[in-house]
Amino acid sequence: MTTKDVNFNLMTDSVGTTLNTYKSVWAVNTRFTEATDRFWDIKNKINASAERSEIETSGATTEKKNVAFDAFDMAADLSKRGSIYALDNKNLELHDQLRVSRSSLSGIDGKQAIAKMRDIHTRLSALPPEGLAPYQITEVELTEFKGLIDAYEAHISRPRDITIDRAVQNQDVLPQLFTDMRGVLYVMDSLISIFKGTEFAMAYRQARKIMDRGKTAASRAKPSK
Repeated sequence: MTTKDVNFNLMTDSVGTTLNTYKSVWAVNTRFTEATDRFWDIKNKINASAERSEIETSGATTEKKNVAFDAFDMAADLSKRGSIYALDNKNLELHDQLRVSRSSLSGIDGKQAIAKMRDIHTRLSALPPEGLAPYQITEVELTEFKGLIDAYEAHISRPRDITIDRAVQNQDVLPQLFTDMRGVLYVMDSLISIFKGTEFAMAYRQARKIMDRGKTAASRAKPSK
């Protein structure tokens, strides 16, 4: 990615953190929630394609890298919360089916881990959203979880002996993803006034500021006019 792309992607990281922090505020608005779901769909695809999510492609045992860690970590978090929902609803079978830990996922074959995570995602997605709300299991989390599973599966499905030229792939994929992201940010920027006067609105506008990493170096290289 270019410096401009990196700066933009870091800004979307900040926006994502803000959305997670204040989701109890924006979740009451259906249209903003739709935009947020779209944001995470694109963001997950960017993360899966970006250089920083790279995992070694020469072997099949690289589950301790970032993509695996993120997927397993979210699987453990959601499954544990979901298992408490099951207990509260006296569904011991569902409790046992959902309960999983990060270490148990990392200790099994990658394809088995994917099957288990997809099973968890399917079971949670089938439950009533209003029932899951107290456990902070929302469509946003489930969408993000699916994106992490897809990213992990895409990685481990690569042939062992093939080296993938990520730079070429990113040149094809990332520009369109960044264009799509700018589109959804335009929508969110336009809707943020719904929450005018709230901490969320202020935090969102702050997160939307792009910090130019190359600005200082460029200033030293070229005299200002």
